Amino acid sequence: RPALEAGLGITVATQFCFDPRQLLLWLHRTRLAFQGLQAELGLRGAVSFRVGLPGPTSAKRLRRISEICKVPTSFLESSRFDSMREMRHLDRQALAIALAADLPLAFEAWNSPQPSSLGKPRSAAVGPSAAVAAAAKEEPPQTAAETWLPEDLLLALAAYCECFENLPGEVSVHLYPFGGLRPALELAAKLREGDWPRDDA
Repeated sequence: RPALEAGLGITVATQFCFDPRQLLLWLHRTRLAFQGLQAELGLRGAVSFRVGLPGPTSAKRLRRISEICKVPTSFLESSRFDSMREMRHLDRQALAIALAADLPLAFEAWNSPQPSSLGKPRSAAVGPSAAVAAAAKEEPPQTAAETWLPEDLLLALAAYCECFENLPGEVSVHLYPFGGLRPALELAAKLREGDWPRDDA
């Protein structure tokens, strides 16, 4: 609030997750909260979001990093979209749009105070650097089939931005290069060029 009152812009940068539904619920709730403050203060200061996503990484390494960072892994190996059994006839892009379109109803059920982690004991290793260092043990070279990609999360974010008319630059992503800097940069280049994710995925 003080930053907005001073007319300063705010950028909210996140850690990472694997559940597109929870990601969209958090993003929607936080955007609404900031929009309420902006309306109260006369639209002072801009608010943007930089959503953290893991870059191309082996599932095995991601699981180790997630344990260190206390990130739930329910949808690391099985997609949230795969759980939408009643819509199996839709492709993944259509599933992402359906997930975003259903958000207002899901938001009403989810809109309750969230438990705080303040005061809970922390492990000795904290932060992305510690996570990468702990997980960067020697592994066999990963194949394409073994590589986890943030496809569902990106499709869900894109659908959300279209459904809720985000301002240009309001929501973007940053990649954690847990699987190496080169694969992350290559994926970022494909995203800029519009070559990934594909509509037929």
